[in-house]
Amino acid sequence: GLSHIPIRSMDEYATLLNLQNTPTNSTMLVNILAVVKSVGPTKTLNSKSGKLLERCEVKLFDETWQTFSLFIWDKDVIELAKTWQSKNSVLFIVDVQVKFDEFRQSIVATFGPKTIVIT
Repeated sequence: GLSHIPIRSMDEYATLLNLQNTPTNSTMLVNILAVVKSVGPTKTLNSKSGKLLERCEVKLFDETWQTFSLFIWDKDVIELAKTWQSKNSVLFIVDVQVKFDEFRQSIVATFGPKTIVIT
């Protein structure tokens, strides 16, 4: 439906280098234009409440940054990600959550409920 038509211009996006300046205590919604470097395997994890969750890590790159992690927790989006081709699929990702990940000690992106991807 119409809810999936992006309302942003294709030139409104952050480079992966710019995202490295995300404050460590904040979460931002940004747009990213990047190329798929790799699509990792789907991993099954236990949530704190004991629920089984699936997660897929997609590595992205652009002309400013070599490797940037995008985490996907939605089964349908994981299935879509499995069709993306390394060094061939260009993604325009709208309203993706970006924050500092304590565990990885780096800035990462997480596909959220309002995130849209255009391939």
